[in-house]
Amino acid sequence: MIKTVAGIYSISTDRERAYVSSRPYLASNLVVLIVCAAIFGAAFAISLPETGKTALHIGPFPLPHTCTFYNLTGHPCPGCGLTRSIVAAVHKEFQSSLEYHRLGIVVLLYMALQMIHRAGRILSPLKWRHFFPYGKRLDQGIILLACLLLVNWVFVISGLWN
Repeated sequence: MIKTVAGIYSISTDRERAYVSSRPYLASNLVVLIVCAAIFGAAFAISLPETGKTALHIGPFPLPHTCTFYNLTGHPCPGCGLTRSIVAAVHKEFQSSLEYHRLGIVVLLYMALQMIHRAGRILSPLKWRHFFPYGKRLDQGIILLACLLLVNWVFVISGLWN
């Protein structure tokens, strides 16, 4: 028996141990960890735009504006400005981050928590579940994050927030 953080006792079954050591379990956690780490790495590699300009740069090369929704409609999508916001937050420009997108810092924090959670699940899956029992809620947090992005977008499109 193992006592969890919440004080609940549980027993790890052979079935649970078999699932934790299975390839799908490892693969799903590894994919999320790699994607989040790649986003962090890219954010560090990309330089902030110059004052008065919006294009991000990798070294001397500017990155193109790649929002298909914006290119087709002329209106920003729910994620427009999110890349610049994350890049600014990684480079400790928090005021600029909030100006580019209000939720950039929240998305960055969510990704950092996902990286910690996934690394724990990969390195010590049976113990991690007891150490961090809120992993399922963290995984469900993507739904809340998507709702926040949509609410923010509605306010931006309606002109209530600039």
